[in-house]
Amino acid sequence: MKTSWMHKKCSYHQEVVLKLKSLAAFDIQEFGRLQTAAGVYPFFVVRVAGHAPDLPYIYIQAAIHGNEIAGIYAILDFLNGDLGQYKDFFNFIIVPLVNPFGFEHGTRTNEHGLDLNRNFKVENPEEEVRMLKALIENEGKSFLAVLDLHEDPTDEAAVGFEDEKSPTAMYMYEQYPADDFTFGRQVLEKLRTAGFEFWDGTIVFGEKCDRGLIHQFQTGIPVPLMQGSFDEYMGARSRYILILETPTCWDLKKRVQGHLEFLRTALEALKNRVGLIR
Repeated sequence: MKTSWMHKKCSYHQEVVLKLKSLAAFDIQEFGRLQTAAGVYPFFVVRVAGHAPDLPYIYIQAAIHGNEIAGIYAILDFLNGDLGQYKDFFNFIIVPLVNPFGFEHGTRTNEHGLDLNRNFKVENPEEEVRMLKALIENEGKSFLAVLDLHEDPTDEAAVGFEDEKSPTAMYMYEQYPADDFTFGRQVLEKLRTAGFEFWDGTIVFGEKCDRGLIHQFQTGIPVPLMQGSFDEYMGARSRYILILETPTCWDLKKRVQGHLEFLRTALEALKNRVGLIR
């Protein structure tokens, strides 16, 4: 079963919930419900046990910004296809969609107009963030890697960077440990070899971009622009973090394929590191 790209209006129930519930091979659990003026949205986590309990854990998520939709469909396709070949190497915890209200309404923000990806350090976080943090903290896992799927809207200027050209090709942010700074570059170059274009600009939203890769922060050293982000929050819980951005000027099918290939490529690269870090 493959995802349909022909939808005219995003429906969380039709395009995500029903597809998740059809995945009988996986442990899919509801971990919270969001009450909004538009209705109630259940939140789901997919747990995939590897072939041994001591295998490293990988965390994957998409659409913390609701209008960044390609990663959702890539995760659904990944669950339906490629994931099985990685069960000899990893356990997985996957949240396919963090911002269902934004997904249905085509907004980056949630119902309250807030960017959930800047909400992880505030005293009273939004309900979506509160539920996600509770899930991760209750899991109590240390992750080998976090793979966070994003998109870069190219039809409007980024707030605060109106004079800067939005990237029209893929690029990645990375967080890495002090003893291994090669992981992100390896993944990027494999994707480039597979035919995906990477942004060649030297600055992306005020940050230095090195041939499509932004070394945004090392473990425990957040960049002020990103304070309060999910990836900063996960820094103490993960060895590697990669954040892929695809440009919305690409058609949806190409963007989904980019995220899907990113998941495969990152996991292949991680397979080679498992033995080195034990």
